[in-house]
Amino acid sequence: MTHLVIVAPLEALTVGDSFPVSRFPLHLTVLPPFLVNIDLAALWQVVAAVSESTEPLLAEVTGQGGFGANGEIAVGLIRPIASLLEAHSRLTEALMPLGWVAKEPQYSGEGYRPHITGNNERAVRSGEVFILQELAIVEMLTQPIIRANFRLLG
Repeated sequence: MTHLVIVAPLEALTVGDSFPVSRFPLHLTVLPPFLVNIDLAALWQVVAAVSESTEPLLAEVTGQGGFGANGEIAVGLIRPIASLLEAHSRLTEALMPLGWVAKEPQYSGEGYRPHITGNNERAVRSGEVFILQELAIVEMLTQPIIRANFRLLG
């Protein structure tokens, strides 16, 4: 099975880019890590269709938090506005027929917590606001790699 995540990056990403996890570019996690066992071209088509009808995402940082077993992953918590929750929900629903399986189901659906993940070089601060105009599919290998990206056209 392929291990993926769908993010809205703060800066445009290029397909084929790869980086250590500690330098994963800042991003809003739209669909937390999941597994699929399909032809990835089918996944691209589904995400492209959702992207075409999704407005750019407004991300307002409301505080700081720590994710992971020991809270070691620095995140900026994002106000859970309707458009973010809808983007998450629409992607989840669109991927269900493809055999999508959440890696940690407690963080999808009702448990989804919008956040921007920091890295060892930068984090976001409370009060910052971002307008995110792209979704990227990232394959979570030892060094994550950008597999596809899509403009949000709404």
